[in-house]
Order: sequence, then C-alpha cells, then structure tokens
Amino acid sequence: MNPINTILVPTFFCLIACSETPPPIAKELPGDSSEINTPWDGTYYGSQGDYFLNKASGEPLVINGQKVPVPGSTFIFELNGLDVQVYQRADDDTMENGFGYYIGTCLETAQSESSAQLSCTCKEQSSSTTSEPPFVLSINLVDGSMVVSGNFGPEFYVAIPAQPSNAGPIKSNLEFTSLTGLWANDCTRDEQGYLDTKYFFELNEFEGLFNISGYEWGGEIIQMQQASDAFTMVYNNESPYEGNLPIMEVTLTLIDSETCVISGFQSIEFKKCNS
Repeated sequence: MNPINTILVPTFFCLIACSETPPPIAKELPGDSSEINTPWDGTYYGSQGDYFLNKASGEPLVINGQKVPVPGSTFIFELNGLDVQVYQRADDDTMENGFGYYIGTCLETAQSESSAQLSCTCKEQSSSTTSEPPFVLSINLVDGSMVVSGNFGPEFYVAIPAQPSNAGPIKSNLEFTSLTGLWANDCTRDEQGYLDTKYFFELNEFEGLFNISGYEWGGEIIQMQQASDAFTMVYNNESPYEGNLPIMEVTLTLIDSETCVISGFQSIEFKKCNS
C-alpha cells in the first residue's frame, strides 16, 4: 500500500464548476444500499498532487495570462454498500473550514471477480457553498485499491491501509519515543504561554497509549508503519471537526531530528518545541 505522502484552491469549488463532466449512465441496484454486502466496503486513503485547473474542454484555464494552480490534497473515501463519504484536506488554507466533507450515493456500472466500477455523486456538507461533484471509482477488489476520476480533478489513487496484526494499541518503541513532544511551525508563545499559531501537533505516550493531536484534529494511534524517515500513523478520529469518519491517517517525515513535515501541510516545516 502506498502511504499518504502529501495529510488534514482557488477555490476547490471553482474546480467543480470548471471541470464538470457528467457520470456515465447507469442502472441503480434495487434495495437499501446500506444493507448491501459489497466486496469494496472499507475506508480508502490517498493523495492527489498539485495540478493546473482546466476548462470543461480540457484546455488549461488561464487568468491574466497565467495558468491557475491547484494545491494537492489528501483524500479519504469511506464506502458502505452504495453509500459514500468523502473527506478532503487541501495542502494549503484556501478551503473554507480547512477541509471538504461530502456525503452521497453510487451506482454500480460494472463488476467482475477482481474489479468493480461505481459512478457516484456527493453533496458537500462542510461549506456554505454547496457543490455536488460527480466522480467514478475504479476499484481493484484484489488489493483493496481504487482510482478516482471525475470532478475532484486529475485521477488519483487511494487504498485501504494494511490492517495491523494486533488490534490493540501500538507497542512502545524507540523510534516513536524520539518523536514525542510538541511540534509547531513557530514555537513562539504569547503572554499566557500558548503557542501563537494553529500549525502545531503533539505526540505523546501515556500508560501504554499513544496519541497525536493538532489544531482541531487527532486521536489515539492504533497503527504505525515506518519507512526510512517517514512514519505513517493511523488513529481513531476523536475530532468533531473532521466529519464522522472513524479513523484517519497522517504521515510524518523527518528532515532532521528537530524538523519534520506532515501530510496535509507539506509546504510547512514543523520544529520541535520545548514543552
């Protein structure tokens, strides 16, 4: 599985309007989608890189002689039968409320033993500017991955993370211990001793439980994988600001022992602060 490497648009809603393409015509399956036992059920994580906004014709959108850049985003798709929830966090602060949250339904357009395709439409829940982006999910039923195409921009890859061998809390290890503490883009504190920035997060261990918490996000870490200097952590979502998705994922990449970047804030460097 590919870890998320980019976690939590001028504007994202312009993206929906400027690149709209209708979904394929499909026949909806009968019955309540929440009661359908489908092989694609699960929570998929992935990311989309930076790109330039296109018109509906496919030509680049140019304003004042310049192409319109769109920052990358982290996406989470939760599928339950034909019901879908989508969570998006852009790599900058241009999205209203800092994230996008969508709820919708899908139509099954194709299925075999190894793959399936769904045509979906969601309604935005997280912003005063309502959008209903149509998109297509091309699902690999063998490895639990899928390709997302349509009105979220250029197609991108998402996947269900490997399940931990032990469902309990992660075990203590020296690698995690070295990461514990408070990290922020600016460690300056105000007169009351609080950090004067919302770009911070804290990693801590207490009585064998591991937690990560930031500005309006975080929870108990239930799985961690390490690849060189990158640490991917899956945690229980305990924040009411991130929709009702049960679990989230974040990747921390060390630049050195005192500096890192985390997915969702790739343009921001975090320094380790004194507690």
